Amino acid sequence: MDETQTADPARFVSDYAAILRRRWWLIGLCMVLGALGGFGLSLVQPKVYEANTQVYVQATGAPDSGQQVGSRTNSGINLDTEAQLVQSLVVANRAKTLLKSASTVYTLTQAVTVTVPPNSQVLTISFAAATPKAAQAGSHAFAAAYLANRTVQAQKDLSAQVASLQKQRVALDAQLVTVSAQVAALPTNAPQRKSAEANQGVLSNQITALANRLSPLLATTVTPGSIISDALLPSQPSSPNKLLDIGSGLFAGLLIGLALALLVDRRDRRLHSVAEVRALTGLPVLLELTRGKLPTAVAGRSTPEGQHFGRLRNGVLATLVRPADVARGDQARSHVVLMLGASPGAATGVVAANLCAALARPGHPVTLLCTDPQSPSPALLGVTGDRGLSDLLGADADIGEVQQPSSVSPGVYVVVPGTTAEDDELVADQIGGVIDALLAYSEYLVIEARPAGTSAEGQALAGLAQESFVVLETRRSRREDLSAVVRQFDQVGAPLAGVVVVPEAKPIRRGAGRRDPSAGATRSGSTGSTRATVGRGETLPESVSARSGPPPRT
Repeated sequence: MDETQTADPARFVSDYAAILRRRWWLIGLCMVLGALGGFGLSLVQPKVYEANTQVYVQATGAPDSGQQVGSRTNSGINLDTEAQLVQSLVVANRAKTLLKSASTVYTLTQAVTVTVPPNSQVLTISFAAATPKAAQAGSHAFAAAYLANRTVQAQKDLSAQVASLQKQRVALDAQLVTVSAQVAALPTNAPQRKSAEANQGVLSNQITALANRLSPLLATTVTPGSIISDALLPSQPSSPNKLLDIGSGLFAGLLIGLALALLVDRRDRRLHSVAEVRALTGLPVLLELTRGKLPTAVAGRSTPEGQHFGRLRNGVLATLVRPADVARGDQARSHVVLMLGASPGAATGVVAANLCAALARPGHPVTLLCTDPQSPSPALLGVTGDRGLSDLLGADADIGEVQQPSSVSPGVYVVVPGTTAEDDELVADQIGGVIDALLAYSEYLVIEARPAGTSAEGQALAGLAQESFVVLETRRSRREDLSAVVRQFDQVGAPLAGVVVVPEAKPIRRGAGRRDPSAGATRSGSTGSTRATVGRGETLPESVSARSGPPPRT
């Protein structure tokens, strides 16, 4: 037995789908709580208004050798850098002055965001504030501060270039005056004159070039850009967004619900499906009734439940030796069926009563030997007497007094646990004679033992039956219960034939069967004063054959 899950992807998916079906209520609850939490968060969150100002950024006109081509456009303006400048402390200080705000510069920079639409030279400057007017004023102030800062920087760059060129021209003018004086002082035929005239020409050309560079700079007008769409007064807050908060809460609740469902299911040791039973034990499933409710009475032949129990009967009969082929000898107990529950509950009694009814329908007498005092099977079959197996073993009753006919299903006879059976636990040598006596008047004997979780009785009786199977209630029986049953039967060399999987059964009150008023209560018959008793290790005397009941098998 191994609880390790197979690596089959289809099995993996089906296992998780089964978990979702079982724990859907937990996932749904978490999603509802998540949605309510998101809705509640949207109610307590402060309202935030957001206003947008669009600024068209253009070249300032001042030559700048350090400019790089922007990554978003082919212009000489890097809009990513410009967006960072909008959020700089320098611009924030100017915006604070314009707003006359008491907020810190850091607070203002946290409230502004800048986006750049693709393939454009436009900056969208957004400002978030607690009121619509504050948002509108903040967005406009940052746009104006950015343009003013850009203007100042451009003018500073332009002035620096003009001052540099003018300084170079003053120096060249001084050199030209000196060289011109030398040329005038030298004779016409002096060798140094030609060199001085050449220097004079070079200096004149340099001064002309500087003048050509300086003239456009002096005529330059700085154009930093312009506001093309000023901020409007927001009509509604941008935050909180109820739909977004509720959707986020739903998604968070779904994730938490899935995690909790997996955790709860992993810690849940109960068995829920046939697939889990097969994976745990590898035993065949003789009957599966996992959908709907388990019947609380003997099912009719034409009902869906009755047809299910009919198929269980056919499976049981296929593994038993046919009564007509059994010789009176070593194989006398080859048509004995032992069944027990993996855990306490009413399901084993329901299955036992319906199996006996199904076995008796073809006309074969069937006896149900119930050793579980908590079983509802006698009540389901219409048997209400208290004297039973414990009285027979204690020499307080005979077979005719304890084997009672069912008032619900003809051909079915029941031996109840008895008046002193609560604390008794049967062993094989104690009940062997009773089984042989009951088989003399029944073609099939079904033994319903106590649940394996409360008694080792089923293990002790396993060697007396041709076929043994365990009844498992989904959502009640645990993995440990089923594993314990399989181990117990393996220890005595009587492996289980299979598992009957049924839904969790509700408690069934005594007398729940459909009793037929015309049916007899007991069958003491013609035994007279001769009491046929069976004690520990004893066999039934021949005198018991005189009692009334179904004819002995031949």
